[in-house]
Amino acid sequence: MTLKASQCKLLNSMISAYDRTIAVLHGTAREMGFRAAIRQVEADLIRRALSTHAGNQTLAAESLGMDRTTLIARMKALRIISGPSQFPEAG
Repeated sequence: MTLKASQCKLLNSMISAYDRTIAVLHGTAREMGFRAAIRQVEADLIRRALSTHAGNQTLAAESLGMDRTTLIARMKALRIISGPSQFPEAG
């Protein structure tokens, strides 16, 4: 299986997020709680997927293995706002 550059970038981001999760669970999670730590990591993954795909929710959802409607629901639950100003057009 060959991965596209955007998929490799997202995969590396996910691995980094996983590493941070482990660190958080051993440190900060004791202060903020397990659920809050997981929400923080989930929000980070969603933001990175959106950034990787220039705010395109359909592509971001696909790269995360979920439907676009699920992504939108998770964004609402995590209070993630995605707008054009966050993803300037490549020029």
